[in-house]
Amino acid sequence: MSYRIFNYPQGKTNALIIKSAKDKYMWDIHGKKYLDFYLGAGSQIYGHSNEPIVEAIEKQLSEGLLFAGENDQIHKLGSQLENILPDFLQNYVFCSTGTEATARALRYARLSTGKDRIACFKGGWHGMNEWTLLDDGGRGFNFSRSENTLGIPSSLSNSILQLEFNCDLDLQYLEENADSLAAVIVEPVPGSCPVIRLDYLKRLESICKKYEVLIIYDEIITGFRLAAGGMTELYGLKPDLVTYGKILGGGLPIGLVAMNDKVAESTFGCNTKSALAGGTFSANPLVAVAACKVLELLLDSDYSRINAQGDLIRSALNTFFSSTKLPLSMIGVGSISRLLYTNKAVKNRGERDAAEFEVGIQRKIISNFYNRGIYWPPSGIIFNSFCHEDLDITLFIESISNPANYEGIS
Repeated sequence: MSYRIFNYPQGKTNALIIKSAKDKYMWDIHGKKYLDFYLGAGSQIYGHSNEPIVEAIEKQLSEGLLFAGENDQIHKLGSQLENILPDFLQNYVFCSTGTEATARALRYARLSTGKDRIACFKGGWHGMNEWTLLDDGGRGFNFSRSENTLGIPSSLSNSILQLEFNCDLDLQYLEENADSLAAVIVEPVPGSCPVIRLDYLKRLESICKKYEVLIIYDEIITGFRLAAGGMTELYGLKPDLVTYGKILGGGLPIGLVAMNDKVAESTFGCNTKSALAGGTFSANPLVAVAACKVLELLLDSDYSRINAQGDLIRSALNTFFSSTKLPLSMIGVGSISRLLYTNKAVKNRGERDAAEFEVGIQRKIISNFYNRGIYWPPSGIIFNSFCHEDLDITLFIESISNPANYEGIS
């Protein structure tokens, strides 16, 4: 084999090559079956190859995959979103990935305000756009991230203010720099440390409104998962822009920027500015029909069921860790959970990294999960979803709480 594929960290994850997937299961190239609690990084909330979604895609295949122009299907999607997303977020730009969505949201914020500088949070993840990659969120599994060389121009650092999430001192630092900032981008539930800090978000919003700094919520993960309208709807948050992706595409790649009227009018509605929103594959009819079907299913789904399942996973595993005196814990919200390789309380990604034990042991534990037929992502974040029945949750808990997974750890 002479070719090399670099999409995944070379030699730094447990080698597992997937051949096929259906519903809540995946099979590797050796035919081994895994119960999947990752589901395409949380994208496939109805499981792999969900039949209603596949049927909608197959129907559109015969009517056209790509028009590179305005189409009826994307307008149908816009109409559905209008009835689901908060009513102050009714201006849409579609693109092809979450990375594109966050990059575009930052560009629209700079265009709207006339300022270049943006603020983001250490350990946050907003895709592969360069404005937020000075800290790679640990994606390279290099925990000395200050020494990383990421191929990003050093001059970019002058336009980026990095903050520590859930830190009072850094909110003060934000205020001191507010006059130079176009926007703050934040995951309302950080994927690297998924807990709700609602009071903190409200304070962040208050500061941004006071100093006319736009606030961007990255709901690529939480959008359509914690509720149909995501964190923004569920907790009455008031961002200026929100980015969505993952679940909305039903397994196909999609990104969405939703913005309020003020941002829309000061960018796309301003005759003296050039707001760009193109892209060959943006707003294509194939992903539009898949997304329409996803939204139709979501409106008929019971979020309380998967949220309760997530609560049960965390409660049961934390009881096991405590009773066996293992230095681990499960944190999360709703159907989003993450295993921490520490039992210390942590406020953010920085504290998590400092507290967790070394990566080699983490990989060994993950290998043990694989051996028990549980697909566990190297990132450690899992998603129970509408395809998981109560019996799947029981099996998952029993498999993860087997003491043999943790031999030699104390």
